[in-house]
Amino acid sequence: MGARSALTTTRNPPRGTVPAVLAPVASADAPLAALEARLAALDPDLVQASHEVDLGLLRWSLAMTPLERLRACTRSARALARLRRSADERPSTDRG
Repeated sequence: MGARSALTTTRNPPRGTVPAVLAPVASADAPLAALEARLAALDPDLVQASHEVDLGLLRWSLAMTPLERLRACTRSARALARLRRSADERPSTDRG
């Protein structure tokens, strides 16, 4: 097991799950493991949240130019606005 195996970084992990921080670490990740250990001592929730980051989405975004990211964000904002409007226009289904 790597450096992460000695850490207990979640306060109340769900039953039957192993925190991602406890996964074995490859030797190439030793500096990252050391940083995670220091962060875990300060804020275990921050370490857990870092494992929930969608790296694919981050890479997709960074592959675009700033103008392309702005356009994608604008399209998403418009789609969310349409979704909100359609939800507001739906008839109420109260079964009082």
